[in-house]
Amino acid sequence: MPHANRQLHQMYPTLRLAVRKGPTQQLLTLLKDGHLDAVIDTPTNEPDVISHALFTETLWACAAADDPLSAGSAPLRLADLADKPLLSLSREYRLAQIVDRLAERAGTFVSRDYQGSSLDAVRQMAVMGAGVAVLPSLYALAEAVRDPDFVVRRIDDAEAKHDIALLWRRGSPLESDCLQLAEHLVAVKSEIRAARAERFR
Repeated sequence: MPHANRQLHQMYPTLRLAVRKGPTQQLLTLLKDGHLDAVIDTPTNEPDVISHALFTETLWACAAADDPLSAGSAPLRLADLADKPLLSLSREYRLAQIVDRLAERAGTFVSRDYQGSSLDAVRQMAVMGAGVAVLPSLYALAEAVRDPDFVVRRIDDAEAKHDIALLWRRGSPLESDCLQLAEHLVAVKSEIRAARAERFR
């Protein structure tokens, strides 16, 4: 979002974009009640909400520096995560539901003792040895670029993905603006992906 925001303000100098984060259901309620114009989240089947696909993020894992998982760089299989507690956001977030399914298939569990309200918190818990954090690619790779000592490994599984969509109220007078915003977000994601292509495959 910081990269997208900078470009949006250059393109539309009078635009005032306020960004708010929160659990999925809370944001959807605010959207439907008219308190938010649009939400970036996973697609929804809510009948009064338009769900416009943006992109799909792969999921990456990180653990403490002394964990064997941090010794390599190749993609991980679900079997590599067996018997290791997984860390994710609290259950109010859709990402947590994806991690729950991965944990079940990997033969492990999601730690309920260490549920984070932000990806930063989840990452920090993993680095401190509380388990293996499962993180979406935009966040995980940004942190790996910022901190070369931070090891992340892609989870090589067809279900280790997080679909992202732009949501807005059906019949909103801002629909054309939302479509333009969606195009911009897809373009920014493509720029970020291209910039990181050489380092992370």
